Amino acid sequence: MNSYWPRGYGDPPPETVIVVGMPRDPLDQNFQSCELVGHLTNRYGITNSSIDGYTDVFVCRHLHQPWPDFWKHFQSFG
Repeated sequence: MNSYWPRGYGDPPPETVIVVGMPRDPLDQNFQSCELVGHLTNRYGITNSSIDGYTDVFVCRHLHQPWPDFWKHFQSFG
């Protein structure tokens, strides 16, 4: 858990990513397109601190920079 950054993004790099738990602004800055496709719901009212209140689900495509450059600056968990 929370150790994905050291493992990398895979080979070949992804062309499409599903993003949960982030605001839209940084996604729009880094990807050519990000489509809002849904929202996380929880009928029990349990708070999920991992997503910090961001319940939107996005499908993002076409990263503006090469994956190695983007990945260096994307470490959230280590």
